[in-house]
Amino acid sequence: MSIGSGGAFASGSRGRALSVTPRPFRARSSSTVSTLRIFFTAMALLLLLCAGHARADGRDGAEKAGRAFEHEIQGILERAGFTVIASSDWNEATLYKTPTPRIVVTNAPYVSIYGHRARIEFLIISGQRQILCEVKHQATEGSADEKMPFIYETARANLGEREYIFVMGGDGWKPGAVTWIRRKAKKTPGFKVFNRDEFAAWVKTL
Repeated sequence: MSIGSGGAFASGSRGRALSVTPRPFRARSSSTVSTLRIFFTAMALLLLLCAGHARADGRDGAEKAGRAFEHEIQGILERAGFTVIASSDWNEATLYKTPTPRIVVTNAPYVSIYGHRARIEFLIISGQRQILCEVKHQATEGSADEKMPFIYETARANLGEREYIFVMGGDGWKPGAVTWIRRKAKKTPGFKVFNRDEFAAWVKTL
């Protein structure tokens, strides 16, 4: 086989030419490109939507677990003989009509470290003692650990006429954060840190 003039292939003695014509490149039509663009955009939006639902479900689950833990702590107090009342029904002026009140005020008011009015899960009143009780639950690793310094400073700001306890629930707390807050509690009279079982045992001493 030989190559003849003009780039044609010659085959055999008769020199029959076999023309090889390259196929022209055909660009995708604009309609195909638009279809692909719509498809990939829709897929991206679907992934974003699924991720948003997952984050929302995670937040809802954490909030439900937190509320359930608060109810568990309230139940421990009720079984110990405390009367639970809402802050809207609480009147401190009539608090000491009995010599040894045993009352738990839910969503109780207190003054934050910034000087403004804030709310805490429980105010435990046992005789002459008033104990602010902050409750937090963390089932998986999250950001609650970062609030430890704020919790400690809030406790310090309220010590004096009142005591302050912090009750932790769940297995998601970082060990270093737990060690840090417990070490602070040991050095700070009037401030205590408990897990659920420790709190249940402490309530029996009131």
